Amino acid sequence: MKLKSTDEISSDIINFAKTNNAHLTTGEAHKIATLSRVGWQLKTTSDQRILSKMGGNPWLPKSFKWPMRSANPQGIETMDQNIARFAQPGSMSWATPEQIETFRQEALAMKELFSAPYPLHFLAQIDFSAITLPDDETTARLLPTSGMLYLFYDMYDQPWGF
Repeated sequence: MKLKSTDEISSDIINFAKTNNAHLTTGEAHKIATLSRVGWQLKTTSDQRILSKMGGNPWLPKSFKWPMRSANPQGIETMDQNIARFAQPGSMSWATPEQIETFRQEALAMKELFSAPYPLHFLAQIDFSAITLPDDETTARLLPTSGMLYLFYDMYDQPWGF
């Protein structure tokens, strides 16, 4: 499979627009096409040999060690600030006293969680042997042809950036 040129992608976009009664100029289609990038998508399959999945529980080898987040001093500090804010009269005028107490209890629980290492949340696993890439020298080097990629994330702290 050969990767399409920008002009070929533009033509596909225009044809798609015509088929769906959308009004798109050649210039607009070309602009969209220049933004396109090589990508891939997960598709549902009944093939039991494919191990890619999103969410749920991962299928792991017995030797797999679950990734952990180290204790989180910044998270503890944030929870302390929240707890102090909950104690200030009128700081959350929109909430009932019961809701404020619930928030306080949740912040105390999060503070306790952040005080020791805790397991990360499983997001997805990608089976590289099940990914079909175009027969293109550049694209073929983008990903390995075998192995598994496991993705985990700290859903409690929700860090981002670099």
